Amino acid sequence: MNGLLLIALSAAYLLVLFFIAQWAEKRNVLSWKKTGPFIYALSIAVYCSAWTFYGSIGRAATSGIDFIAIYLGPVLVFPLWWIVVRKITRIVRVQHITSIADFLAARYGKNQQIGTLVALLTLVAVTPYIALQIKAIGDSFIVVTGGSAYSWLDPVLVTTIAICAFTLIYGTRFLTGNKPKNGMVTAVALESLVKLGAFLIGGIVLISYVFGGSKKVFAEAMQRPELQELFTLNSVSESQDWLWLIVISGFAIVLLPRQFQVSAIENQDERHLKKAMWMVPLYLLLINIFVLPIALAGRMYLPESSPSDYYFLNLANAYGGNWLTALIYFGGFSAATSMMVVSSLSLGNMLSTNVVFPTFLRPSKTKDYSTKIILTKRLSLISIFILGYAYYHYLAINTPLVSIGLTSFAGVAQLAPAFFGGLYWRGAARKGALAGILVGFGIWLYALILPTLLSNLGLGADFLANGLWGIKSLSPIYFGAATGMSAFTAAAAISLLANLFVFVLVSIFTEQTKLESNQAELFVNIFRISRRNYDKAGIWQADVPYLDIKSLLINFLGDKRTEEVLDRYARINGINFNETVQADSRMISYAERLLTEAIGPASARIMIASVAQGDEISIYEVMDILRESKEVLQLNKDLRQKHDQLARATDELQQANTRLLEYSDIKDEFLYTVTHELRTPLTAIRAQAEILEDDDEMPEADRKMFLSSIVRECERLTKLITNVLDLEKFESGSQKLDLKKESLKELIIEAKDTLRQLIVQKEIELDCQINSSLPEALMDRDRIIQVMVNLLSNAIKFCNSENGKVIITAYVLHDNLKVNVIDNGSGISKEEAKLVFDKFYQVKDQTRKKPTGSGLGLAICKNIIQMHGGEIWVQPEPRMGTRFSFTIPLVLQQMPTEKETT
Repeated sequence: MNGLLLIALSAAYLLVLFFIAQWAEKRNVLSWKKTGPFIYALSIAVYCSAWTFYGSIGRAATSGIDFIAIYLGPVLVFPLWWIVVRKITRIVRVQHITSIADFLAARYGKNQQIGTLVALLTLVAVTPYIALQIKAIGDSFIVVTGGSAYSWLDPVLVTTIAICAFTLIYGTRFLTGNKPKNGMVTAVALESLVKLGAFLIGGIVLISYVFGGSKKVFAEAMQRPELQELFTLNSVSESQDWLWLIVISGFAIVLLPRQFQVSAIENQDERHLKKAMWMVPLYLLLINIFVLPIALAGRMYLPESSPSDYYFLNLANAYGGNWLTALIYFGGFSAATSMMVVSSLSLGNMLSTNVVFPTFLRPSKTKDYSTKIILTKRLSLISIFILGYAYYHYLAINTPLVSIGLTSFAGVAQLAPAFFGGLYWRGAARKGALAGILVGFGIWLYALILPTLLSNLGLGADFLANGLWGIKSLSPIYFGAATGMSAFTAAAAISLLANLFVFVLVSIFTEQTKLESNQAELFVNIFRISRRNYDKAGIWQADVPYLDIKSLLINFLGDKRTEEVLDRYARINGINFNETVQADSRMISYAERLLTEAIGPASARIMIASVAQGDEISIYEVMDILRESKEVLQLNKDLRQKHDQLARATDELQQANTRLLEYSDIKDEFLYTVTHELRTPLTAIRAQAEILEDDDEMPEADRKMFLSSIVRECERLTKLITNVLDLEKFESGSQKLDLKKESLKELIIEAKDTLRQLIVQKEIELDCQINSSLPEALMDRDRIIQVMVNLLSNAIKFCNSENGKVIITAYVLHDNLKVNVIDNGSGISKEEAKLVFDKFYQVKDQTRKKPTGSGLGLAICKNIIQMHGGEIWVQPEPRMGTRFSFTIPLVLQQMPTEKETT
């Protein structure tokens, strides 16, 4: 494919992202009840980066089925998603946290050291991962264009700049880091759909159509000894590799900065977590369904020199044509760009709030920092892209994707002991967290990062062979040999276990500060705290001049934002700031959380401490607040339950009352209709009988005419009374059916013949489409004819006055005889369709005339069909008209089912 064309298409794709993001930002789509949960769940699929799209195939081609472990870990975590991530999300919202570094800093006493350490070490761990995405874009561009390059235009650099611009526009437009980013999240969700669609379409075309299906690919692979090894675990070592890959990837789905950003920071409703619990595992299954077949096809049908990471693209290029190659390219492009957007945003936010801000922010009542804060965040984000591109250009250009991805996962996993320990263990201490992270990251750097750097510089051979200072046991390779695992798994396992051991040991023998202890209580018991009582647990016992607090907020938030938040606070708490001289502890706590959104918890703590001089509250006071909060929450819960019960009871009573009123109206209408129906023939009979009585000399022909009319009116009376009695028998259970094997076709024809005169009179076109091979079934002949006559007479009555047409179809469907009676009349509303089978009910809009009939016919039909074990229903036809359908089960015989044609 032409390189300039691909660059133009890539630019167009990025413009679409900008358009979608702008549209979503204006409409706040994450708050929509129907689409919000799906967008949220799809955004979590940013976990599937270019490593998933390309690197999983590369790993499967060289290591076999162990690539599954990288996705099995997250799948095993998602059943706990509601428990774990809901707690994280609640803490993020209550404490106004904007990154995982802020989370750990806040948990361990709002400590600057731990926030800075986590930010820097995470930057080291994730920057190679961002470089991986840039590398994937560059490599895939070369594959698609056949290696054509332009000295005056570097498509990788241009793409990196464009993604940086997108992240700046839709990720840093607000001063605070936890503002909803609807545009960015929606664009990421869209890219999740693009990469999934590209992977599935590409897999179906290549595997199912080009190579004859997965079964054939696997069969051919099993004929080759070198490929058979990919399907088995041959040793305890490989089993241990699986175990640790599952553990590390399970941590990654929660702790990767981009995952923490989309799952916790961008969550706008905790109920969205429930949608993610099943959608994300399903997504992971679908996007991996063709990984192994594609890897095997690449091994079998591509030259040995073809890089395994790009088997998908090369197979499409060789066997699928330009359109398929372009589709897969954009699938990988979307996977890479979405990861770059979210990761750079989260890393840039951590870098600015935990590393840069502390170096220049100083307590002051006069300086305006609001502009500097936004500028610093944007420069930090730009620096992330520069670091990622530099790492790609100088260090990662010849490194496999899988190697980079796993190394980053192992690095981020070093946060797990301090993170989850702080989430559930009150005794987790700051010094323990610091010591554990330093030890874990130290081993990770030594065993995984240092060898990569030295190898890229051509200096790593002696170090890997003989170890540090010539001590062979200090070689990263020796770690694997000594433990019976691969070098990577050994380094990851040793670093994580050492981290955990040091964290627990130091925490046990360390006394927490008062602030640490208070924060631990608040984090571990977050669900016991109401929003109002959390303000009381603000860890401040001081009275500060209100104007000092306001001046501090203006310095960091600006005049407009400060006025907005203070006005809202005053309205909620019933405060008049014109009469308020001192800010109480709740006000101070509120101000601290506002600053936390902008500059992080540690810096916010320092700024507030500069104006609020006072003692920290004790852990016992925090416990009292928690107990009070728990009582308030329980009381609110009880009141809410009673309110819900009362609301449900009220709703049920209202529905019952409405139904009674409807039945009363139906009853009145029925009585009117029945008395009218009875009075009409009785009046006719009486009038004609009186004529016969008064005129003894009436001609014989006239006498016979009057007598015939009297007989017809009597039959009409008999029919009405019979309907009422029949309905009573059906509902009381005393009605019995005379079941015999009957031909449904014959019964339909007989019913049609009964109404022949009416059909001719109204000039109705009757079209019978009855399957000639309909089997016999157990039926009550007279009752089924009664049903057909009723449905046909209704259809004729409601047919179009001009060009009226009735269609009858009958066929076998799913072991049932099914009959449809369709007319082309004015149709029936959905509301009336639910009521027409109720006794006494009549369709009200019969061309605006008084309803005719007693309203019992369809109720009787329903009882007849149900006694046969079938169903009867009605539905409006799309092109006007009504379709009545009923089924009768085939009891004695089974016939081949025909597809329904009408």
